[in-house]
Amino acid sequence: MFRKLKKVPTLLRRVTSNRKYIHEIDGLRFVAIIPVLFQHLSERIIKYTPIEGGVSWSESNIVSIFGRGTFGVFLFFAISGFILSLPFGKAFFNRSKQPSYKTYLKRRLTRLEPPFIIWMTLFTVVLYIQSRPPVGDILGNYMASIFYCHSLIYNSYSIINPVAWSLEVEFQFYLLAPFLAYGYFSISHERIRRIFITVFIILIPILQHMFGWNAMPWKATIIGQLQHFLLGFLIADFYLNRQILFFRKNYLWDLVGFLSLIFMACTWSNEWHKELIFSFSTGLLFISVFNGMIMNKYFSNPWITAIGGMCYTIYLIHLPLMELVVQWSAPILSTSSIFVSFFFQFIFWIPIVLILSGVFYLLIEKPFMDPSWSSLTKERLSSSFFPFKLLTSIMNKKLLFLAFVLVIGPAKKLKSQDQKDFNLSPSKSVMEVNYENPDITQLMTIDQMVELAIIHSPLLKSKEIQIANYDNELKLNNRKWSDYISVGGTYLYGSSFYTDTTEGSLGINDFRTTNRNNSIANLTLSARIPISELFNRKVRNDKVLNQRRIEEYEKEAIEQTIREVIIKQCNVLKTKIKAIGIKAKEIESLKLTTNYAEQFMRKGDLDINEYTTALSILSRAEYELLNFHSEANLSFLLLQEIIGASPSKIVDTVQ
Repeated sequence: MFRKLKKVPTLLRRVTSNRKYIHEIDGLRFVAIIPVLFQHLSERIIKYTPIEGGVSWSESNIVSIFGRGTFGVFLFFAISGFILSLPFGKAFFNRSKQPSYKTYLKRRLTRLEPPFIIWMTLFTVVLYIQSRPPVGDILGNYMASIFYCHSLIYNSYSIINPVAWSLEVEFQFYLLAPFLAYGYFSISHERIRRIFITVFIILIPILQHMFGWNAMPWKATIIGQLQHFLLGFLIADFYLNRQILFFRKNYLWDLVGFLSLIFMACTWSNEWHKELIFSFSTGLLFISVFNGMIMNKYFSNPWITAIGGMCYTIYLIHLPLMELVVQWSAPILSTSSIFVSFFFQFIFWIPIVLILSGVFYLLIEKPFMDPSWSSLTKERLSSSFFPFKLLTSIMNKKLLFLAFVLVIGPAKKLKSQDQKDFNLSPSKSVMEVNYENPDITQLMTIDQMVELAIIHSPLLKSKEIQIANYDNELKLNNRKWSDYISVGGTYLYGSSFYTDTTEGSLGINDFRTTNRNNSIANLTLSARIPISELFNRKVRNDKVLNQRRIEEYEKEAIEQTIREVIIKQCNVLKTKIKAIGIKAKEIESLKLTTNYAEQFMRKGDLDINEYTTALSILSRAEYELLNFHSEANLSFLLLQEIIGASPSKIVDTVQ
């Protein structure tokens, strides 16, 4: 048993395109993926765990610590910059031929695309079966996600798998990495080269803060994350010249690495000065993993490197898997303490996620690590299946691009159309209530009524417009950088006359007049960096954000009030309907009593006054029944008006 377990890390070890395997890099991948798992699991626990009595101060700090796991994504970016720049740096230092861009890109696509498309397709099918969203909506999200442009098109994370936003950034970097690496390593002077990239690592967060590139959608693009990849370039430069930093192990680097992890978890944010501290700490962590006595031994452990090696599969499947299972387990494993609930969920689900990821890694991801898998598969299929050979001969990049353009456009139209249909789908009429029957099971549910009321509320619509105005104001603030770039030019055309005086040998001056046609053009481009913007932009944006939050809180308060009013009015209607049923039964018994009274009166066994009294009681009961009907009808009309379900309003909404 134990012998088989010892073989597991070797079985899970990643296949590299070159023969050299750097254990420390997979150890760093382990450092990157574990905080991400902790953060997303903690978010699911908070979402689905009912906690009574609020959250204590110590527990809120625990929640805050677990919520810092996003720094693992930025560490992944730095690792990508390190790995992808190494071949180009080696080629420069060894004065050998640079890697082919076509071969490089093919390797990236054949290695990463198949698992990504397989999982995104599967998650799309599961999402459609589970939630039944509009077809145009989910199709547009799917196409935008697999083509790595969801954030640019929708200005939000993918509804299929939100973590795919970082893969979009990675893909954009893959396209640019060879050119950036070539430009960096082509600077032969080491000191100038490193100073040059260090200045950019410092300058980019400042520019992101000034121009709003640290907010969506730029946050989910290479523009919003470039400094992390460039940090990987700088570390690769030091790694290839090991006599500088990567040359001696000692315990001091262990302390530096531990402190670096703490600083990374505490400093990642959109504030540019914290971003600089984060980048500096990330660089120290890299060096510590290579040079620390304890850290190098720990992060070179076969089990640690095995988990880090399959981080791509873990990253792709962990969030949908947690979303699926935690909503089932959270009520079962929940306690009165958030910390204890976290502990139970972590020890229960993290091993399950890692085991399932290992299985899917071996089945789906690892086969595509072999660089020759595509050619071998093509040869096997083409030799055994002639139509496949014909299909591959006519497929080309232009057709794929055309298909992408043709699908994305109609998908966005379908999204808006289906959204309309989706909004109108719950417009089931409340008029299905039968007042004669106390059974009100046909009445719309509270949630349906609240949903309709929210859709048709004019006050909520005005709040949404105000929030949209604040969003537009933020966009305008973030685009003010264009005010500091100007383009100008002049063009002059005309004739000029020049008179030349020439003195002859006899002292006689010779005057000559020349007529010239002149054409002069001038084009200028000027730019300035406003220092005040660096400090004032955040203040202005924070002010707008605070105003936007006020509108959101007021919107939530209105929605809560609507829910309370609907619940009260619905209970009133139910009470009236039950009263109608009770009064109807009472009238039936009174009618029976009156009939008997009439028979006894005709026989002379009952006085006429007693008979008229019975008739009076019956008439009074019938009158009360009419009042109950009227009150129930009034309650219904008020409820219908609140939720806006009248036919005229529905037609108005469609228009």
